[in-house]
Amino acid sequence: MLNKAAEAGDPEAIRGVYYAYAQGYITSAMGSHPIGKDAAKSLAALRILSLHSADVEDKESIERKIQNLLAQMPTAEVSRFWKMDSTYTAASYGDTSTWQ
Repeated sequence: MLNKAAEAGDPEAIRGVYYAYAQGYITSAMGSHPIGKDAAKSLAALRILSLHSADVEDKESIERKIQNLLAQMPTAEVSRFWKMDSTYTAASYGDTSTWQ
Protein backbone atom coordinates (compact mmCIF):
# COMPACT_ATOMS: atom_id res chain seq x y z
CA MET A 1 0.00 0.00 0.00
CA LEU A 2 2.82 2.38 0.83
CA ASN A 3 4.40 1.98 -2.61
CA LYS A 4 1.07 2.46 -4.41
CA ALA A 5 0.33 5.61 -2.41
CA ALA A 6 3.81 6.98 -3.16
CA GLU A 7 3.39 6.23 -6.84
CA ALA A 8 0.12 8.17 -6.71
CA GLY A 9 1.99 11.20 -5.36
CA ASP A 10 1.05 11.18 -1.68
CA PRO A 11 3.75 13.21 0.11
CA GLU A 12 3.59 11.22 3.36
CA ALA A 13 3.80 7.94 1.47
CA ILE A 14 6.83 9.19 -0.46
CA ARG A 15 8.42 10.21 2.84
CA GLY A 16 7.60 6.75 4.19
CA VAL A 17 9.21 5.09 1.15
CA TYR A 18 12.34 7.15 1.67
CA TYR A 19 12.71 6.17 5.33
CA ALA A 20 11.57 2.56 4.97
CA TYR A 21 13.84 1.63 2.10
CA ALA A 22 16.81 3.58 3.46
CA GLN A 23 16.55 1.99 6.92
CA GLY A 24 15.36 -1.48 5.92
CA TYR A 25 12.14 -1.58 7.89
CA ILE A 26 8.61 -0.18 8.01
CA THR A 27 7.18 0.90 11.34
CA SER A 28 3.46 0.42 11.86
CA ALA A 29 1.05 0.26 14.77
CA MET A 30 1.90 -3.44 14.98
CA GLY A 31 5.64 -2.82 15.27
CA SER A 32 8.58 -2.79 12.91
CA HIS A 33 8.59 -5.03 9.86
CA PRO A 34 11.88 -5.70 8.08
CA ILE A 35 12.11 -5.06 4.35
CA GLY A 36 15.04 -5.10 1.98
CA LYS A 37 16.96 -1.88 1.70
CA ASP A 38 16.51 -0.33 -1.73
CA ALA A 39 18.83 2.58 -2.48
CA ALA A 40 17.29 3.34 -5.88
CA LYS A 41 13.77 3.64 -4.48
CA SER A 42 14.89 5.54 -1.38
CA LEU A 43 16.96 8.04 -3.38
CA ALA A 44 14.14 8.64 -5.87
CA ALA A 45 11.80 9.44 -2.99
CA LEU A 46 14.40 11.71 -1.37
CA ARG A 47 14.89 13.60 -4.62
CA ILE A 48 11.17 14.33 -5.00
CA LEU A 49 10.86 15.36 -1.36
CA SER A 50 13.76 17.78 -1.77
CA LEU A 51 12.31 19.28 -4.94
CA HIS A 52 9.11 20.16 -3.12
CA SER A 53 10.29 21.13 0.32
CA ALA A 54 13.98 22.03 0.52
CA ASP A 55 15.48 25.46 0.08
CA VAL A 56 17.82 26.09 -2.87
CA GLU A 57 21.05 25.28 -1.01
CA ASP A 58 19.64 22.08 0.45
CA LYS A 59 18.28 21.00 -2.96
CA GLU A 60 21.70 21.48 -4.51
CA SER A 61 23.41 19.59 -1.68
CA ILE A 62 20.94 16.70 -1.83
CA GLU A 63 21.21 16.54 -5.62
CA ARG A 64 25.03 16.36 -5.42
CA LYS A 65 24.83 13.56 -2.85
CA ILE A 66 22.32 11.64 -4.97
CA GLN A 67 24.47 12.01 -8.08
CA ASN A 68 27.53 10.77 -6.15
CA LEU A 69 25.63 7.72 -4.94
CA LEU A 70 24.22 7.03 -8.40
CA ALA A 71 27.74 7.06 -9.82
CA GLN A 72 28.55 4.12 -7.52
CA MET A 73 25.44 2.08 -8.37
CA PRO A 74 25.14 -0.60 -11.06
CA THR A 75 23.53 0.54 -14.31
CA ALA A 76 20.36 -1.47 -13.68
CA GLU A 77 19.85 0.22 -10.32
CA VAL A 78 20.41 3.65 -11.86
CA SER A 79 17.75 2.83 -14.46
CA ARG A 80 15.35 1.80 -11.66
CA PHE A 81 16.11 5.08 -9.88
CA TRP A 82 15.21 7.15 -12.97
CA LYS A 83 12.05 5.15 -13.60
CA MET A 84 10.87 5.69 -10.00
CA ASP A 85 11.96 9.32 -10.09
CA SER A 86 9.85 9.83 -13.20
CA THR A 87 6.84 8.13 -11.61
CA TYR A 88 7.10 10.13 -8.39
CA THR A 89 7.69 13.39 -10.26
CA ALA A 90 4.69 13.00 -12.55
CA ALA A 91 2.42 12.03 -9.66
CA SER A 92 3.66 14.78 -7.35
CA TYR A 93 2.95 17.50 -9.87
CA GLY A 94 -0.50 16.13 -10.67
CA ASP A 95 -2.03 17.60 -7.51
CA THR A 96 0.27 20.28 -6.17
CA SER A 97 -2.14 21.24 -3.39
CA THR A 98 -1.09 18.17 -1.37
CA TRP A 99 2.51 19.43 -1.35
CA GLN A 100 1.66 22.89 -0.02
